[in-house]
Amino acid sequence: MQGAQLLSKWSLGLYSITWFLVVFGWIIVNWQNNRREDRKEIRNSITAITTEIMVLESLAAKYHTGKQRSIKKENRITYSISRISDHIRHLGFLERVFDEDIGNLRSSITLNNFQTSDFQSQEIGSELVENIRDYCQVLANKLENEFAKKYKGILPDRIKYSLEAANEAYPIYGFILFNISLYSLHGQTEYADRLVATFLMATYHATPVTL
Repeated sequence: MQGAQLLSKWSLGLYSITWFLVVFGWIIVNWQNNRREDRKEIRNSITAITTEIMVLESLAAKYHTGKQRSIKKENRITYSISRISDHIRHLGFLERVFDEDIGNLRSSITLNNFQTSDFQSQEIGSELVENIRDYCQVLANKLENEFAKKYKGILPDRIKYSLEAANEAYPIYGFILFNISLYSLHGQTEYADRLVATFLMATYHATPVTL
């Protein structure tokens, strides 16, 4: 009797491992099939975003060093910041790593001497203008660093990064994988099968995460 129970537990464990390997293998194949096209697309997007950051830096510097307040430039600046933030969000990187840098950039431009009747023209080398340049450069560098982590690191690190980014964008991934293992270990293979199908469907419709 005890031997039969051990055999049953071993079978359930093997079933769980098998499903994990099937799902993991499917993900790897999907990554490999899409990685070149996706990497090129992300590279082009980063180049475009970096250009947007440079344009924003120039626009913000001209605004703060102008002779008088310009409502037209204020509108362009706020729109540009929102646009850059949205474009970064769609890159498929870990969004949380950009929150502070985008916030710092926005504050450096709009926190002081912005949209106020007390506008004061700044010198080119003033602290305010220099901070804008610094935070623009920090954000541009962060884009390159995250690109390197996702596409140029060793394979285990790239897999870890991509899975974290996918789970951040689609939290249901982690929930489904946890329950697949849970149902399998308790012998509820029918529910495990359904969750595997759900996981594959969710991944198929999600933005591809490639290596």
